[in-house]
Amino acid sequence: MPSLSSSKRKTCAHAKQAARPFSAARRAAARLPNSLSEESACVDEEHPIGPFVHTNSCVLVCGTFPPVKKFITFYYPNSSNDMWRVLGEVFFHDKNHFYADLEVARPGKGSRKSSLRVVHCLNEAEIRKFSMSHPIGFFDVCRRICRRRGNSSDDNIEALECTDVFRDVLAHTPRCEAIITTGTLALTMLLDALHSCGSFTSATGEAVDAVARNRLGKVKYNVLRLGGKLLWTPNTTAPYQGALWIYRAPSTSRALPLKLEDKIGHYRAMFAAHLHSV
Repeated sequence: MPSLSSSKRKTCAHAKQAARPFSAARRAAARLPNSLSEESACVDEEHPIGPFVHTNSCVLVCGTFPPVKKFITFYYPNSSNDMWRVLGEVFFHDKNHFYADLEVARPGKGSRKSSLRVVHCLNEAEIRKFSMSHPIGFFDVCRRICRRRGNSSDDNIEALECTDVFRDVLAHTPRCEAIITTGTLALTMLLDALHSCGSFTSATGEAVDAVARNRLGKVKYNVLRLGGKLLWTPNTTAPYQGALWIYRAPSTSRALPLKLEDKIGHYRAMFAAHLHSV
């Protein structure tokens, strides 16, 4: 059975550090606020479900935080994100596997009678069944955030608390050997969580300084190219003693100008490296 994380909060200083690049400079480059209240408005949100993992989870999908609009109570909860199309194609060769057609009443206008229309929507029951029966899992690096402007972009998220990756995720996944990150912020925050408890090497075995500081104390991350990977090896005091491959996958948001077929190709290669069923 899947193990949901504890609801206890734990402040993570690294989370704020990772979130800083997404503040003043990018806000200035974006559209100007209509008022001072819009600029300062911040919605404090806690993660609605926490990590969804189980003891057989071998590959984990790691994002940042759920979007504003949610049509199911699970990860990637709306149809404007292609994650479930990608996973449907990767595991079942059918990008519509996790979707269902539902008839919804359309109210009539004036003398017109009401009618039914078919809506293509996510099938939460099938998604949960798949997630419990396959060696995968899901978690987000942020446990609590401040969201500005009311949209789902990582640029508008300030991380207030982060998920304890060791306690809330890896402690429940003894067979985990890979984590697929779905965005730059998710990747950098994950590197923050892991780097003090181990070391990183490239796919060719060369040592990599994944998280470094310059003389002024500014943090610099080794951000992988799309499709790239690093191997994290724990030190003797790390809470988790298994090596982990860390991947940078493309975002499945449609805001990323990448063809669905190309996204599927990246995810298929990453899952296939660790799961025989793909």
